[in-house]
Amino acid sequence: MIKKTAFLFAFVLLLSCSDDFPLLDYDPNNPNYIPPSSSSSELGSSSSEESSSSSSACKIFKDYEIVPQEGITCENGKATGIDETTGFDMVQIGEQVWTSKNLGEGLPYGDYYTWTEAKDACPKGWHLPSKEEFETLEATVNEASGVTMTAHNLKATQFDGEDIYGFTALLGGERYSEPEGETEYGGWWSATQSVENEGDAYRLKITYEDANSLLPITGDIKDLQLSVRCVRNSEDN
Repeated sequence: MIKKTAFLFAFVLLLSCSDDFPLLDYDPNNPNYIPPSSSSSELGSSSSEESSSSSSACKIFKDYEIVPQEGITCENGKATGIDETTGFDMVQIGEQVWTSKNLGEGLPYGDYYTWTEAKDACPKGWHLPSKEEFETLEATVNEASGVTMTAHNLKATQFDGEDIYGFTALLGGERYSEPEGETEYGGWWSATQSVENEGDAYRLKITYEDANSLLPITGDIKDLQLSVRCVRNSEDN
């Protein structure tokens, strides 16, 4: 009987020392019991994740970088991606995510929209940018580069631009009774109605000659047909 008891005690002691049976270490009557700490591999994994997160920023300029948002990756100094729902090519500039092409297909510069059409042109999850959002875009570009070269930095290279961010602004002109200004300037509707004239709405305009200048955001008649860019909704939209 003594040998049997000794054998069972030795067997239980052996199990309690095994990593496969950690619960046998627990003694509810022992006030000095201390749970096992996290393994070194778990700590290493956590440290690795933090390091990966801190190194995921996309550097555009020497002293300017952004942390890519959902669906955005950093490649060749640009923060770009493809929206899974719409298939849009998109680009992140600062905290804003824009479509990197004019909306619509079938024409070299995309489709053209009156202001009323433009307000409903962007799909769910996206919206026509306000005048303030265009101003934010401009301020971000100027602050990042350290110089006032908004047009030069946003224009596509075929229009004498540098296209630093991947916004690729195309100079598709405008349409009213007939097409005008192709390759000379581009215009994009904002969602903001003009405060000076109810028949006008604000538009962003970039011309071929623009380089070291602020972009004009001025009012124009709502029946004019312009290009459209969409900006992705944020938590505040």
